[in-house]
Order: sequence, then structure tokens, then C-alpha cells
Amino acid sequence: MTRSLRNIILILLAIITAFWLLRRTDVLPKWKNPFAAQPITIDNTPLLVKNVRSIAQLMTIEYHDVVVVDSSNNRTKLLPLPPFVFPIKQSLVLVVKGRLIAGLDLSRLDSSNFSGNRDSLHITMPKARVLEVIVNPTDVETFSEEGAWNQQAVTALKAKAQYRITKNALNQGVLRRSDEKARNLVAQLMVNAGYKKVVVTTK
Repeated sequence: MTRSLRNIILILLAIITAFWLLRRTDVLPKWKNPFAAQPITIDNTPLLVKNVRSIAQLMTIEYHDVVVVDSSNNRTKLLPLPPFVFPIKQSLVLVVKGRLIAGLDLSRLDSSNFSGNRDSLHITMPKARVLEVIVNPTDVETFSEEGAWNQQAVTALKAKAQYRITKNALNQGVLRRSDEKARNLVAQLMVNAGYKKVVVTTK
């Protein structure tokens, strides 16, 4: 496959990513068929291709979850009066809302990922992975709290929530669904770009 063809494909994949991000932020109006054939003008320059390779990510699945995480410990405190020592229980329970974004890192593509001829194309893309797990401060609610907790302990509990969200997403097959959606998305784009036969695989 020629370098120019590979560059065009990388640019088209970047257009998908840009379109998805703009749609997520409601910058673009909602179209009934976002993959309908349209005339596309591409500025095919080495600088643009380099930028595509460095930032391109195809985000295909956004998973939302709510988890409850807790931390507790017992410590002792000395008193000047009998019984002199008694245990103090510390407990913190948080309700955390978070979202996980899964997709493909397109910056890992190179010439070995593309093969084909004038009207057929085979693309091998990297498998989907977890791109980001987002927990905003406004999405964290303190359900119960006993004792004094510093910010470091709260941060550790939020990290525990992110781990739980990731584990739940993987158990529900998020990466498999992300792979499938990415293959269909890229294949449809390449068909609309003029290829008669397109095969997209991930590995």
C-alpha cells in the first residue's frame, strides 16, 4: 500500500474521532445519517498526518456506573481515667458515580496495518482498551463518616472506586463491544470513501 493511501486512511480515521467529540459536546447538529456519502476535502500534508498519529483515539463506548466504597479501621486512645484505653472506630463510606471510556489508540497504526488494492482494503487495528476512567468531585457523595479523614485517605478511596468501575465494565464485556463498534464504524467509513470491499479486524 502506498504511503499517500495510508496517510489518507489515517486522516479519515481522525475525522471520525473529531466528529465523535464534536457530537458529544453538541457542537455539531444531530444528523439522521452521519455516515451518508459527502464530498470530503482533505489537506493531505505531512504535518497533519503527524498530528493525527500523535493524538488519534477512537472512543466507541462510554460506560456509566455507581459504586459504593468504604474504608474503616480501629485505633486506641489513652484516657487519664479508667478504663484508660478504649477503641475508636473510624469509618468512611462514599457513593461514587463515574464513567469509563473505551476505544482504540489509532496512533499505533503503521503501514503494516493496511493491505489491499484499488477497490478492496484490509485494516488491522489494535484491540480496544480502557482509555479513561472519570470521577468528578461533584459525583462523589459521602454516605457516612465517623472519625477524621485526611484528603489522602479520600483520594485512595476514590481510586478504589475507579478500580471497581473498571472491573464492572470489563465483566460486562465493554471491550468486546468497543471492538465490534469500532470495526463497523471504520468499515462503513471506508465504504463511503469508495472501497467496494472492506475488512476490519482487531488484534
